[in-house]
Amino acid sequence: MLLFFSFMRPTLLVQVFILATLGTGCVKKRVPPPAPVKLNYGPNETTYRDWSKVSPCDVYETTLIADLTSLDPTLEAFLNETAGGPDTEWDDTKVRTLEDATSTLGPAIASGEAIVKATRQCLSDGGLKNALKKSRELLVQARKRFDEAQTLLPTLKTRAHVSAWKANRATLFAKQRKAKCRGRTQVVFYASQDDAGVTEWYFCDEFKVVQALNKLPELVGVTEAAKKKKPNPKPYLDAVTRYKAADIDRYAPASSPATPDVPRPAAAAPAKK
Repeated sequence: MLLFFSFMRPTLLVQVFILATLGTGCVKKRVPPPAPVKLNYGPNETTYRDWSKVSPCDVYETTLIADLTSLDPTLEAFLNETAGGPDTEWDDTKVRTLEDATSTLGPAIASGEAIVKATRQCLSDGGLKNALKKSRELLVQARKRFDEAQTLLPTLKTRAHVSAWKANRATLFAKQRKAKCRGRTQVVFYASQDDAGVTEWYFCDEFKVVQALNKLPELVGVTEAAKKKKPNPKPYLDAVTRYKAADIDRYAPASSPATPDVPRPAAAAPAKK
């Protein structure tokens, strides 16, 4: 019997040593996370970090959950406030929100994307998995919105510029008519060329000459009463020929700065083994 226990003792010691070694190896050493950066978007405060030197897999999951949880309300607010496409109505506030967000929210979104990308390669518990599921969907939508902004913003700015020019044209039209007509008839009191290149010369007797690009000028009645008349177009066309080209109120495209590039998710540092 003594011989048996003497024989088993070394085996048991080896097993204990192996189990202790394995147990120690399963406890992953955590490292401090990168310094947090605070970002305020409306009433929401977001925390994001630069993961280029530290892997999200090497920090405590509670840190990642907190960062993603702070980012979600900001993404939801951004997506709600900038919903729409080129065919929907955008007021000045909404356009500015989209433009500002492409630079202010970019680093936070890139940080969230880095967490999502890196944690695919490391184990995580239920809390982080739930946070990742919601944040991943919001990040995909936000990235799509940012990518669309590259072409959408120039379109919206051009539309706003055209609207402002047309509003100014209406004011100038009324002012010129009041100043130049005063009982006169076949006199051009105002001429304009719009963003499509269509030129119009307006006469005091409710007629106008319209000339589209690469087409001949045409006499058109402005009011219903004028449309029923058939005047000789020659005097009107002659007046248009004599009208100074420099006096035509021409639409001029706005020179807008390039839309800033949106930061892409930087490659997070590899997890420590």
